[in-house]
This record gives sequence, C-alpha cells and structure tokens, in this order.
Amino acid sequence: MSDFHLDMQHVRRHFGAAAETYEQPDVLQREVQQELLAPLDFYLETPQRIIYVVAGTGRGAALLIQRYPQAGVLASHVCVPALALAD
Repeated sequence: MSDFHLDMQHVRRHFGAAAETYEQPDVLQREVQQELLAPLDFYLETPQRIIYVVAGTGRGAALLIQRYPQAGVLASHVCVPALALAD
C-alpha cells in the first residue's frame, strides 16, 4: 500500500502559475490530442453534449466546439486560470 497523497491545492497553484506559458513547449501534447480526436472522423452521430475532463487551457475543447458547433461542450479542469485562457 502506498502513502502517496496528491495535494490538489499544490497542483492548482503550480498549474495556475504556468498556465500562460503552458502550451509553448507542448509538441507532444498537440500530437496526442490529434491522435485522440482522429477517431471522431468515423463517428457519424451528432452529440448533444460533450464533457471534456482535465481540459487544461481549453484547446481541445475549442477543437470539439469547432467540430460539433451545435453540441454543448462543458470543459472542466482543476485549475481555473488555465481554463480562463480558453477562447
């Protein structure tokens, strides 16, 4: 059994401090995001609602809004300053 404890205040504080520059060196993140969205090309249904958990700065949620403009997209993340950067 592990004694590991994740301090969410610590995570929020540090992610918030890095939010404005978080996406600058994220080549791998962008690649993974594209790989995760690619299977949606084969999804023929039109969703009414999409819940995007751990949305970071909201870039992935913005891509989902572009793909499904009629769907309600709810983006959630532990760090409010990061989501505040979402367009």
